[in-house]
Amino acid sequence: MMYESILVKVSCSEELLYLHTISRRHKSPYRFAILRDTLEQLEREPGRQIIVVDCGCYASLRLTRALDGEMLEIRFSWLQSAGADSLRGYEERVRLPYRRFHEFVEAGRIWLDGTGANSPCRRR
Repeated sequence: MMYESILVKVSCSEELLYLHTISRRHKSPYRFAILRDTLEQLEREPGRQIIVVDCGCYASLRLTRALDGEMLEIRFSWLQSAGADSLRGYEERVRLPYRRFHEFVEAGRIWLDGTGANSPCRRR
């Protein structure tokens, strides 16, 4: 599967991770909050899909094994009210090297390339 180039911005609090996505076509309408405990749950049960909800948007998270290490795969469903009891939105898929993601989460705010490529990350 080919992944679109998506930048993932991660900021952290004591208990939460906040993720934003930015691509050529979209900028996430909100920051998506994920409990740090969710990452621990993924580590205990690799391969399991965990679905989290924040502000009416959804993210499916899965920790998978690859030749070059574990990858965190996230499928975001960004939804917004379109009025008249309807929704509009879009889906984005990102794939992040988990070891690097985990290291940066411990360090604070980061930017990551969501294609899973080993490109340099820019700190802010």
